[in-house]
Amino acid sequence: MNIFREAAEIARAERLSAELTKAALGFERAERGLNVPSEASVALLEEALTMVGPEETIDRCRLLSCLGRALQSIGAAKRASEVTRKAMPLARRLNDQPSILDGLMCEILSSNTSPITAQQFDHRRTKLREANRIAQSLPLGGHDDTHITYTYIFSCSLYLEMGDINGFESALHDCGQLSDYAQSPADKWLLLSAHAMRSILYGDFKSAERNAGQALDVAQALEAEFPAGVHGMQMFTIRREQGRLAEVAPFLKRFLDEHPEDKLWRPGLMLIASDLGFEAQARKTLVEMTSPEITLPMSGERTIALCYLAEVCVRLGDTQRAEQIYDLLLPYRDIAVTVPVVTLCCGSAARYLGMLAGVLERWEVAEEHFEIALAMDERIKALPWLAHTQHQYARALIARARGADFARARELRAASTATAERLGMAALLRRLHPGHHR
Repeated sequence: MNIFREAAEIARAERLSAELTKAALGFERAERGLNVPSEASVALLEEALTMVGPEETIDRCRLLSCLGRALQSIGAAKRASEVTRKAMPLARRLNDQPSILDGLMCEILSSNTSPITAQQFDHRRTKLREANRIAQSLPLGGHDDTHITYTYIFSCSLYLEMGDINGFESALHDCGQLSDYAQSPADKWLLLSAHAMRSILYGDFKSAERNAGQALDVAQALEAEFPAGVHGMQMFTIRREQGRLAEVAPFLKRFLDEHPEDKLWRPGLMLIASDLGFEAQARKTLVEMTSPEITLPMSGERTIALCYLAEVCVRLGDTQRAEQIYDLLLPYRDIAVTVPVVTLCCGSAARYLGMLAGVLERWEVAEEHFEIALAMDERIKALPWLAHTQHQYARALIARARGADFARARELRAASTATAERLGMAALLRRLHPGHHR
């Protein structure tokens, strides 16, 4: 990035607008590749916009669309939307495809800062289809490669969140086709992380661990901290399903000690404490995380944090906080739980709502949520999460104890057990059959 800073200094001194534009665009592209967005990109893009003036040129068009993306990446959602609303009409008038692509992805991702409902899925798909058409039309081997990679990668998570497994697979395939070209380390890391995410989704934990490890190796060239966090969450999930959480607990605790401001990791440590039987510690964190003073940010990690809170709340039978967490999680009922950008998918959010409703003994509501979760998990082939849904649904039916509940619960438990045995989900097997070692 230093080369772009130096180029910007020269262009600024010589009042060279075209050169300052190139430096600003290159700087933002480099920051995005490292996933380290900053105010510096925004400031440089705004400076270049001032220098190029109000005339409707390609340079102004690309600076505006890039600025919208940069503002969004630093969390300035309102300003990003305002800039994108200016950029998109200009990009369409000039028919500048990279700028249209930037604008489309900004529009899609800006709507992702709040829960998306099933009624909004078609609108998102329309925009994603246009974005992917543009990405496929752009020539490879140039500056537009970054646009293309990020379009496909973000599309993976966005399709999966809607339960669209075909869209997810198609976007991942398109991204994989780019490997024929000289991808940057950031691009390779994203693709390997996406494959790790896919393998976890399908329950192929051996492949997931291999892909996650390869992604971390590639990321050594990025000089950035975020790949370690992605790797940590993926390995946490794999080890949890394998019943080997004790192996990762020390690493997560050390991360939290080094990053005490990162509240979104605390539910993970709380979940480990709960799974390992340290109920007092889990309860303490649950109380702290649901206190009025703690507010989970409206970011991509919010959903998984709420799901972890839900799991611990259910494990502890905390009806007071079950009500609170249920209300917070309810707006996400239509989606699959994903962790951006291509980190993790934990199946249907409705499963966690069903678990919470069961603790509250709202049996009809719980049944409705679990049926939705079964359909979603089957549709996206989320075998580990389907097994968890079947197990939790069976528990709720047994607790309700109506006429046909026990037969249905036996079917669900049998299906859950078969999948857990096939995938090596030792932790779930211990819950399904306490006292038995398989």
